[in-house]
Amino acid sequence: MKLRECKPMPGLEEFVESVWLLEGPSHGHEWHRIFPDGSIDVVFGFGDRVLRQVDNGHAVQPRANVIGHWSQPLWLKPTGVWRTAGVRLRPEGAFAVLNVNLAELSNACVPLEAVLGRSGREIVDQLLDMQNPAEALKLFQEVLLKRVATTRRPHPGTVRAVREILDHRGLVSVHHLAKTVGWSERTLERRFAQEVGTSPKLLSQTARFHCLLACVSPERKEKWASLAWDCGFADQAHLAREVHRFAGSTPRKLFDKELALARMLLSPERLRGYLPQMDKS
Repeated sequence: MKLRECKPMPGLEEFVESVWLLEGPSHGHEWHRIFPDGSIDVVFGFGDRVLRQVDNGHAVQPRANVIGHWSQPLWLKPTGVWRTAGVRLRPEGAFAVLNVNLAELSNACVPLEAVLGRSGREIVDQLLDMQNPAEALKLFQEVLLKRVATTRRPHPGTVRAVREILDHRGLVSVHHLAKTVGWSERTLERRFAQEVGTSPKLLSQTARFHCLLACVSPERKEKWASLAWDCGFADQAHLAREVHRFAGSTPRKLFDKELALARMLLSPERLRGYLPQMDKS
């Protein structure tokens, strides 16, 4: 598998973190885990169909879908070759792009046409009829440029709270965030549910998990107790519980082959941008 990731076209930087294209064989059609990353993705499948694990078995992923915030790993299984394109939305930018109550996307994969409104089916058909995924991504970004010119923005207080979480690697309390933006904790929770699609607590926990992913390395023997302290976990046991929650793995297995796709989609470069105050040495 090969992942190509690049910046969005000018005018979308406020809303879109990156656009990406994943292509290549699936190496046995095994199940792959995708880590929660605090972002909402719009994903287009141009290759073989992809299955998603659900409680009673599996479901076929829509050709074009919106993947909301997940509080646990997302399990996907290709039926052939990956040929998938995506647009990764910023936590504080998704609301302006999608223009829906983002709480409805929590732990869900929703067909894109159901989110875009009356013109959604026509847009999706046009994009999926294109033979070149890169050209489809370009066209979709042009659609988004027109869309964000007319849609609502999240409240400035929501944007400020999101950036506080990301800038401080999730090491901020809900009480501090509410005080910072001048809201009650209940108002903050309500605004986040609608305009971010997750809770401030879960976004903070996800950011802390990403700080850990940025710090671990297969080249050196990890000192997990020290990493727990550096990344803001209460102790090593707390770190292990959070890794199991978000990765479905133990810390020592984060670099196993079965998590290759999850690691690919969470590159160190992207993590450094996601957590700008992290030590970049």
